[in-house]
Amino acid sequence: MISKPVLAALAASLLLTTAGPSGATADPSSFKAVGRGLPSEETVLAVARRVADRNISLIQQGYVPPIAAYETAEPKGWVQAAFLIGLARYSEVDRARRFRSFLLKRGRMNDWAIGDRHYHADDQAIGQVYIWARHRGAGPAATARLEAALSQVVAMPSTVGLRFDAPSDGLASCQTRWCWADALFMAPPTFIKLGAATGKRAYIDFAVSEYLQTLDYLYDQKEHLFFRDSRFFDRRMNGGKVFWGRGNGWVYAGLVPIIEALPQDNPKRSVFIALFKQMSNRLAGLQRPDGFWGASLLDRSSGISPEASGTGFYLFGMAWGVRHGLLPRAIFMPRIEAGWKALAGAILPDGNIGYVQRIGAGPDAVSATDTQYYGAGAFLLAASELHRLTNARPRR
Repeated sequence: MISKPVLAALAASLLLTTAGPSGATADPSSFKAVGRGLPSEETVLAVARRVADRNISLIQQGYVPPIAAYETAEPKGWVQAAFLIGLARYSEVDRARRFRSFLLKRGRMNDWAIGDRHYHADDQAIGQVYIWARHRGAGPAATARLEAALSQVVAMPSTVGLRFDAPSDGLASCQTRWCWADALFMAPPTFIKLGAATGKRAYIDFAVSEYLQTLDYLYDQKEHLFFRDSRFFDRRMNGGKVFWGRGNGWVYAGLVPIIEALPQDNPKRSVFIALFKQMSNRLAGLQRPDGFWGASLLDRSSGISPEASGTGFYLFGMAWGVRHGLLPRAIFMPRIEAGWKALAGAILPDGNIGYVQRIGAGPDAVSATDTQYYGAGAFLLAASELHRLTNARPRR
């Protein structure tokens, strides 16, 4: 159960929408980044289509980036799932049939199965795409195998602790639970969306309970950021705590579908909204002058690389928050505009998105030509919300 101090801090953040970690109010005039003004709807679609088409082509070719992991080639694994989650959301603003057709075809190719490790969040992420497909013509058959797998998890939940021990054969003992930040993007939205789709509250109750335990364990109440896992509690870089850019991006982006899918009367919904606001306010002050967020959030040294996947996740969440009235436009629009300019400038000549940190478990060096499927997924999430925000802006 989440501790009282964390609950109290989150409750207070509901009243301090623009408060930073020290309680100071953010000053929109203090942000000096390149690029102001939202792009046109047509511009957003044109850039996003290039990224989507390029990555669909690469997946169809069976391409694996030079620096990858065994999961990259797995059509049910988290790497491709992260791209497909972004593509599914993007397909709702760009009605080109090829995107929906590709998503439905991938689900059928997988026989609507998740990965073999039913308790592992990485293997549950693809379920979010199947839930999308259920509502887009595939019907309940698209989630039947997902339900069977997750019902077992709910009925016989893992009881291991959340301490992240050294992985053995690539799997830490705690990874049958959500003991690392990435898991909060992969698994909770899957359970909560499945509960909403089927009307079975057990999935939602399980996900909320597990999430709050991870929140209590990995969330730094002073910095309002998540440690990637327990190995980072005492780790320091250039004298400061280490908070991974993409790791917090996974968490932040995962909050959007959770808040969307949680029933309005769920007693813990306000906790997730408060967490979203609190993280938003902290992240707003950590954006670099070039519009990116760094691979390591608190390290402002010149050697820290810009990183596009985390930036895409943050841009997605902030645009969604502004559009839904949860975040003040005056403070967040300059950050959204600068973030989009940075991401658009990272598009490579072949249409892919660069500056994407390779697969890892913490901050690492990034180059302008580094690409990964999940980076494209983060970009498409950002593009989908930016398009909605652009479409909703007042006309003159």
